[in-house]
Amino acid sequence: MCANHFTNHTLLGNNTQQTPLNTQQTPLNTHQTLIKTKNADNIVSRESTSPVVPRLEQAQSQSASIPKVIIRAEPTLARILKTLDADYVKVQQEALLSVLCQVLTGKSFELILSVAIVEGKLRTFVTKLIKFNECSKQPLPGSGGETTKTSHTRAMLFIDVSFLMLCSIVHTYGSEVVLSEEGGDSFFEQWVRECMVERGRPKCPDQMLQYCEPGKVDALLGQFNSPDNDFKTSSSSVNCVPPCFSGVKWHEVCHNVPGAIKEVLLAWEQGAVTSNDVKRILDVMRSRMCSLPVFATAWLCSYMQILHQDALLKPMNMVQQFLTPVANEESTQLDNFKERSGLMFQVIRKMQYDVFPPSQSKVKAMTLSHSIISRQPVSSQLGDVWEGIQKRGWIHIQATHSLESLLNTSGCQWFVTNIVKEVLNYRYQEMLEQAVDLAFGVFHLDIEKCTLALLLHVLPQYLHNRLQSEELVEPQASALAKLCAYCVFAALEYQNNSAPGSRKRSRRDKESEDLEGMCPTNKLLRTAPETSDPASLFGAPHPGNSSMSSSSSTNHSSPPVTIREPLQSALAELFHMLTVVAGRDGEVSQRTHFVCKFLQFLVQCGNDRTRLVLQGMPNTMVGSYKHNH
Repeated sequence: MCANHFTNHTLLGNNTQQTPLNTQQTPLNTHQTLIKTKNADNIVSRESTSPVVPRLEQAQSQSASIPKVIIRAEPTLARILKTLDADYVKVQQEALLSVLCQVLTGKSFELILSVAIVEGKLRTFVTKLIKFNECSKQPLPGSGGETTKTSHTRAMLFIDVSFLMLCSIVHTYGSEVVLSEEGGDSFFEQWVRECMVERGRPKCPDQMLQYCEPGKVDALLGQFNSPDNDFKTSSSSVNCVPPCFSGVKWHEVCHNVPGAIKEVLLAWEQGAVTSNDVKRILDVMRSRMCSLPVFATAWLCSYMQILHQDALLKPMNMVQQFLTPVANEESTQLDNFKERSGLMFQVIRKMQYDVFPPSQSKVKAMTLSHSIISRQPVSSQLGDVWEGIQKRGWIHIQATHSLESLLNTSGCQWFVTNIVKEVLNYRYQEMLEQAVDLAFGVFHLDIEKCTLALLLHVLPQYLHNRLQSEELVEPQASALAKLCAYCVFAALEYQNNSAPGSRKRSRRDKESEDLEGMCPTNKLLRTAPETSDPASLFGAPHPGNSSMSSSSSTNHSSPPVTIREPLQSALAELFHMLTVVAGRDGEVSQRTHFVCKFLQFLVQCGNDRTRLVLQGMPNTMVGSYKHNH
């Protein structure tokens, strides 16, 4: 029976091959009265030359050839491991460098790693690569001296090729997977333990500077600041030793790079150098050796983790500059510079994401502008963007991108604090209402985190700081109270709409919900001036549309609305603070007036959500407020 099946299949295949155009000719021949013979022949010839069928056949052939490619790559991996098994003293460095550079070409590196994983030899490959990296960090003992070419080859072998390959492997698979459990004392393993940026494993930036020597740091700064845009590999310029053929100890150069990049950052912060000077220094740093920016980025990322949000912009700009395309034509013409720079970009980008993971915002994904293009402080940049959208009365795309960049660069606390300051600068009711709507729209870049920053950091400053509490006068107090109430209910809606158990919504549903359900944008408010009730902004049913609301509720059943962490804890802490402010004996002030306004807007805006939000309010809060006032 199986033989008959294969026979029939073969006959079917032969028959199909003999009549490849039956699917086009049959309907055309049956309607000869509707189409001319010439036109029918043209259609058949056009369909016969269609690239769709070859593309499908090509895709199938590529899928079938993947196992063959892996099988063919197994001998290549074996030859590489055999080459790495050789004695470093006897092997020719140029030949070894050529072999490793060939591995970096195209997709060869990924293919070799895939084969190593399949055969269980990934850790073996890493161990042998670490051995050669360790041997090439300084000249061989008893070798007398090395020429400039030999020094350059050793630098390429140690810094740019083997080190970048090891960094890429460790970042991809994890240090606990590819490195030995005992923990070796090689330069690379020590650098991974003390310096490499890993998520959940913060490193001390001061510890990275313990190997720095002032003289060598100054020598590196001189190299990076040289006008010829070249990084010399001679021992006299880098290692501060008498010139001749005594070789450079490249691991010492790598140890001193964090000290040099720290001096550049401090000089930039103090105004001793301009942004153009910093850009030129960073370009020189990566013009020849692609691993030097990796050492600099490791220190910058660790340093940013202990900085205040206001001081993050400059070091983040320096990291981002390393990720820009290289404009130096001489550098791009070097051997395997494209492959080496590609590995450098991959490693630096992974470090950057480990320190500052990309946030999920409602704005469509795009590349943020963190390049060194402005000498203004971030507060001035925010002021310029805010002034522009306030004049327009709406938030355009370019302003949205700039605001998202400032939010991700400076953090929610700084961002919300300064937005609230901009809102409270207005004195007239109409401008204040527009500013509240704009600020509410801006906070939707990350509504949950911005709401938490508003409730836990901004409001306490205005309620407990006597100087800032003087700004809580009318109409500013009502504007701030309204903004807080808007954000509370918007964050509540966001939590429930993005709940793990909620139904999966399409992209169109999410976009329509953003426009209609959650945020009272300025445009919607202006097109519907008759809607004066704030409760309608958050999905409250209109009295005249009770039938429509009841029918929609029957058609679309939704899970019950609940308050979850961290919003629940933030509201509990806020109500506790408001109770303390409202219960002060015999004191009537701007702060107690703000408490009253905030509760008023919670009731007006929330409708059926108000009871849920106010359930965490102490029972004695309203009574003590009425008793004292």
